[in-house]
Amino acid sequence: MYDEIPNIIKLRSSVRRYKPTPVSMDKILTVLDAARLAPSWENDQPVRYVVVNDPEILQEISAVETVTSVNSWIKSAPCVIVGISDSHKSGVKEGLPYHLVDFGASMENLMLAAVSLGLGTCWIGLFNEERVKSILSIPKDLRVISLTPLGYPDYHKTLDADESYSKKVSRRVELNAFAFFNKWENPV
Repeated sequence: MYDEIPNIIKLRSSVRRYKPTPVSMDKILTVLDAARLAPSWENDQPVRYVVVNDPEILQEISAVETVTSVNSWIKSAPCVIVGISDSHKSGVKEGLPYHLVDFGASMENLMLAAVSLGLGTCWIGLFNEERVKSILSIPKDLRVISLTPLGYPDYHKTLDADESYSKKVSRRVELNAFAFFNKWENPV
C-alpha cells in the first residue's frame, strides 16, 4: 500500500476540464475523510469543507462574479468543494498563522485521495470570498481559503505516473536547489 503513495503524488495535477458524470457520495466522503485526518496545530482541527453538488448552487459558485473569468472553466465540474478555516482554532508562531498550514495539509490529503479514486481537482485561490460566504451561508468569522472542483478529468489521454512525473519535473525547481543536508550550503 505505501508503495502506491509516490505514484499518487506523481499523478496529482491541476485538472481544468471535467466530464459531467456525478461523483458518488461514497467517493466524496472518502476524500473528505482523508482531509479530516490531516495533522493540525495541537490537533485543534480548524479546517471545514462545504461540498457543493446542487446544480443551482454550482451555477452561483461558478459564476464569473464568484470565481472570475480566469476560473470560468470550473463550470464543467459536477462538484465543487469549498475549503474553510477558523483562524481562532489554531496557533500563531512568530506571526505565522498556523490555520493556513493546517489547511494546506488537509487540502493536500483531499487532493491525493481524489487522485487515488480516479478524480481530478484544482486548487483555486482566486475568488470572491464574501460572495462565496453569502452563497453558502458561511459564518463571517471564518475564512474561505480555497475552492476545488471535484470530478472525472475530461482529457483525451491520461498520463501514467512516470509520464506525469516527467512532465511535472520539467516545471519544478531542481531538487538540489530545493533541499539541503544539515546546512543550507549542502544541497542534496
